[in-house]
Amino acid sequence: LREAVDGLLRAAGRGGIDCVDQTRLRECTIRYNALRRLVRGVAGVRRAKPASLSCQDLAVIHEAAMVLPPDTVEPYLADLLDAMNREPESGEVRVPALVYQSFINDSILWDGIEEAGCVIVEDDSCGGRRQFEMSYSADNPRLLEEIFDAYSYRPLCPSVRPLGERVELFYRMVKSQGIELVVFVEDQCCPARKRDIGILRDVLMRSGVDPIVVTAENAAAEVREYVRRCG
Repeated sequence: LREAVDGLLRAAGRGGIDCVDQTRLRECTIRYNALRRLVRGVAGVRRAKPASLSCQDLAVIHEAAMVLPPDTVEPYLADLLDAMNREPESGEVRVPALVYQSFINDSILWDGIEEAGCVIVEDDSCGGRRQFEMSYSADNPRLLEEIFDAYSYRPLCPSVRPLGERVELFYRMVKSQGIELVVFVEDQCCPARKRDIGILRDVLMRSGVDPIVVTAENAAAEVREYVRRCG
């Protein structure tokens, strides 16, 4: 990974990794650490208070945090998180779920899944929650190496990460995260994601997590039936 980024910088005429401004890198790390903590905080509170934000609302937050400067987004997220923390928990019991698909084209689908009796607490999708997981030690004198090392442990896209590695880095931990159900939205998957569904279903069932394979059209109905069967 280090060599690939070094080559990219050299090809762009930026002199390679050795020319990275370490002071600026630390400053950016501090800013983005703070932003990621806020995004994770909002998602964490929403897990306990799912009525506080819809999946569409959360998608807007994720998109804003991805594309806008941290200084633009942080004040709004801080106010939102403060307001969410003040709200009481509803006490409503929902099934903690993970959704598996490619790009999230329309979060209305996820809202429909939640209305059927789930709360989506994690996802394995392109551009989802996991892009905000990592924070880094800004004082590390080898900060760039820390960032590269951390990225080497990410599940990454199924088109570049072998299934066995993705299982070890992500799916072995699903049960410990309190996730009870994984919803595979098959017709929203690229060929690489669709290819892995069968084996992932087996892995999940052996670990005590229920998998169901749905389409965008029948997702809410299938999840509702699952919740009904589970009582």
